[in-house]
Amino acid sequence: MYFSLAWRNIWRNKKRSFITIASVFCAVFFALFMRSLQVGVFKNTVENMTSFSCGYIQVHAEGYQKLMSINNTFANTQQVIEQVETLPYVTHAVPRLESAVIAASDDKSEVALIVGVDPERENRMNGLSGRVRSGNYFSPEKQGVLIGEGLAENLGIGIGDEVVLLGQGYHGVTAAGSYTIIGILKYPVPEMNNRAIAMTISDAQVLFDAPDRATSLSVMLTDDKYTDRGRSEIEVMLGDTFEVFTWRTTLKELAQMVTTKYVSSWIILMILYMVVGFGIFGTVLMMTLERLREYGILIAIGMKKRLLMIISVCESIFLSLSGVVLGIAVALPALAWLHVHPFRLSGELAAMYEDFGFEPIIPFDISPLLFLAHPMIVLGISLVVSIYPVIRLASFNPVDALRSH
Repeated sequence: MYFSLAWRNIWRNKKRSFITIASVFCAVFFALFMRSLQVGVFKNTVENMTSFSCGYIQVHAEGYQKLMSINNTFANTQQVIEQVETLPYVTHAVPRLESAVIAASDDKSEVALIVGVDPERENRMNGLSGRVRSGNYFSPEKQGVLIGEGLAENLGIGIGDEVVLLGQGYHGVTAAGSYTIIGILKYPVPEMNNRAIAMTISDAQVLFDAPDRATSLSVMLTDDKYTDRGRSEIEVMLGDTFEVFTWRTTLKELAQMVTTKYVSSWIILMILYMVVGFGIFGTVLMMTLERLREYGILIAIGMKKRLLMIISVCESIFLSLSGVVLGIAVALPALAWLHVHPFRLSGELAAMYEDFGFEPIIPFDISPLLFLAHPMIVLGISLVVSIYPVIRLASFNPVDALRSH
């Protein structure tokens, strides 16, 4: 009966109730749309950046992060990979053997970074084969190295030319060799583009005399939400001889950018919710003031104040709930469609995205938490707003109300 009374009361003034429900609907719809877009873009950015650098989680031998020395490598690479990939949320673990060398052509030399990769795993992680601008990717028929576009230009060499590498190998041995360039890479990171030379990890292990060793293991996950959990579990799994870092530690600038964007977006949403809160409060205030005489009569004939308070709270909740349900009903199918069919960029903007290693799309996220958090915030606002009629009724004097009308 009380729910029925509350529902009827909010339709006493249909125009006012429609305006309030419409404001709640707009707040929920735009909040879901904005957050879905922001979270989708942030996740896509993090996935792209981590896939070309450290992964969501990066595993090193103890002490490597501080010294960055090839002497701080770890052995039994395949065994470590198999251990890490037993975790259900790990999609793949990619080993790398990296170290600095001098790269030389006939008359020029540059400091270069050798990146020894597992061709198949690396390609699954970041689509490295798609970054080959000319020449070929690694294959049994094509033996050699891939060189960054900027480094190739600085050395004045190209496809089919020889590059001589000279550096220090494992435990001080001399690392030297001459390799044929089979492909030119366009890395999305300028530093890598100007310094990197990619070769198979087996060739890198031979060059540095470091058989079955790797400097890092980049771990990709099904979702960034498993990053902290994964770091803890991998630390326990591998023991004290390894150090494990998340991308937030390795890519601090990216982490700070994402955090800043999240905070700024929440500030905008809070302003939106404040406007909605005042809208609901205005409706509840008018409904309360218009019915003071009615309240006085009901209390005079024996109705308890407690029951009137319950009806008033239900009215506020019904108004908000109507707008919330309508907002979710409209936003959910629209965002689900955009999640499957994201906006695809074209022209110069698409080319710019591709140059930085990003797929030229604007993705949307549809995680369940998104559709739970924001409607709950609106319902929370309605409960806060309903405090006013409760306080008014608690100190209400029916005699004064009847006399004043």
